[in-house]
Amino acid sequence: MVELSDTNTRPRRVVIVGPGAIGTTLAVHLSRAGCAVTVLDHRADRAERIAAEGLALLTAGGLLRARVSATTRADGLAPADLVVVCVKCLALERTGRALATLPDATTIATIQNGLGVLDALARGMGPSAAKHTLLAAVTYQAASPSADGTIRHVANLPTLFAGSACVCSAAEAAAALFTSAGLPASVAKNLREAVWRKLIVNVAINPLTAVERVANGRLAERRELRRRMLALAREAAQVARAEGACVTDREAEQSALDAARSTAANVSSMRQDVEAGRPTEIEFLGGALLRLAAGHGLDLPQTREVTDAVRRLSP
Repeated sequence: MVELSDTNTRPRRVVIVGPGAIGTTLAVHLSRAGCAVTVLDHRADRAERIAAEGLALLTAGGLLRARVSATTRADGLAPADLVVVCVKCLALERTGRALATLPDATTIATIQNGLGVLDALARGMGPSAAKHTLLAAVTYQAASPSADGTIRHVANLPTLFAGSACVCSAAEAAAALFTSAGLPASVAKNLREAVWRKLIVNVAINPLTAVERVANGRLAERRELRRRMLALAREAAQVARAEGACVTDREAEQSALDAARSTAANVSSMRQDVEAGRPTEIEFLGGALLRLAAGHGLDLPQTREVTDAVRRLSP
């Protein structure tokens, strides 16, 4: 594995897997900070366009452009300091199969919403996963496409990398790289708590915005939507406590409210998927929560209702 601290004589090499809203946000900021960024995309037409035209990101300070490389073949990639997987949960196993062809040991960080994401990536990679450092991460970055398709960076919020002993040095290097590019990041010694807190926010916001076809901020502004969002947050907190996470109902409610307000203009990825007729990540969010709740004998009526509603809207 290439150490990120040993890259003073050359640009740091970063691979972003998936040029969606979050992938584009990371790629543009890292490229503009001097990293040699390659986008790995499963779509050949899009990869060709990115290689020819670069990427654009609309921010509060204006439109940022970045030149990056792009390819559809992981086996042709040069050794990288960091690979960041930004695909949807449903594509993790497929992505793992592609990354299994990486020629050198690499730090591979996953940034997804939901439970079981690192396991899904590792399943796809098979035996080759053992030679890499697989790094779980949680990001609060918010971005979504504008009407013309340009990605809009809605909120520059933190990313947390898992800091357990076996991956701590890789996590610190990844966090330092993000920070150097103006992307707030840190190492969490107990990422499990962060995963649960992020899951609570996602379960409370994403399915509800998809069903009601509203931006995140509407959930905090409209009385009935706010009531439902807070109920979803409380139900998720119940399961979190049953699983050993220390999250009170009040903390869960406040986290959901804060997230809805800080990403008020954001169109959730689940709403985007529903409106585009694509499969959603509902089974990694509400579905996963309901399965865990059943094991603890907990009833989650609000979560079941909105999860079933998203399922009906998904192809």
